Amino acid sequence: MRITTIGDLGMTLPVGVERDGESRGRGFAFKQWDATDEIAIGAIRDRHRAMGHGEFATAVLAHFLTVWGDRALAGLKPEEKALMLKRAWAGDFYHAWFQLRREVLGNGLGLSISCPLCRFKFPYEVDLASVEVFVFDDDDPLEYPTELRDGLDYAGSKRKIVTMAPLRWHTHEASVKASEGALNLGLIKMDVIRGSVVGVDGSDDRIVLPPTLNLSKYDIEALTNTIQDQQPGPDLSIEPVCPECNTPIQRTITWIYDSFFSVAASPHGRAATRPGRNSLRLRTMSPDSPSTSGEQPPPTETGG
Repeated sequence: MRITTIGDLGMTLPVGVERDGESRGRGFAFKQWDATDEIAIGAIRDRHRAMGHGEFATAVLAHFLTVWGDRALAGLKPEEKALMLKRAWAGDFYHAWFQLRREVLGNGLGLSISCPLCRFKFPYEVDLASVEVFVFDDDDPLEYPTELRDGLDYAGSKRKIVTMAPLRWHTHEASVKASEGALNLGLIKMDVIRGSVVGVDGSDDRIVLPPTLNLSKYDIEALTNTIQDQQPGPDLSIEPVCPECNTPIQRTITWIYDSFFSVAASPHGRAATRPGRNSLRLRTMSPDSPSTSGEQPPPTETGG
């Protein structure tokens, strides 16, 4: 896995769509966004009021995509494209989502930050082109083994080695929806782990872990950290410094539609803001996870 930036990677997926076992299709493209599309997006929201932020992002991206993984999507119904995206790597989805935003509104993303210590509120601008993105090249294995300290109960025996893979978008989509209700970070963590473990020692078959897992706290945290470290796609974390008290703050870029695709969140729709700097230290799946530098919330995506 290597690191580049969203601007340098451009219209290339960081993982890509599997096609022949040796290479992955990485190209993608959008149709132009005009007033007709704005009305169509409003109609999607009206028809599906119960959609979570992740599900709505899926519907929006499906509406605009014309190519995915080098495959032309002409003739596919919106629900077919949405299903395709749900099965896609989460890192690919986020990268395409950021590129769509850059294409229609530019690189500047304005945020409003509130310092968790002194409560001072200040504007902050992120240059989306400079956001770092983790890329898997074709010769990089997507799956990797991880050793557990205490082990995992599976099919009647304790397994110490598990095979991990990057998260699919449907896992992020479900986690985001769970975070919008009665937030249970423990449940979200376990869903992310279940979405990442694809094999165990002693079995040659792909596995799906049951909803209830007998994992120790140590192994839960170790797996969570491994998932964050090995997750491809954009790094959604930023590290602004409070101009009032100089406190470093860790914050996740808010990617939810209403904030992300808004002129008010662009440099043309707000006063000049401080330039942003991205950090590798925190990647989270939640739409918005503020914290101080000494408090890193458990991952509920990444996002990243």
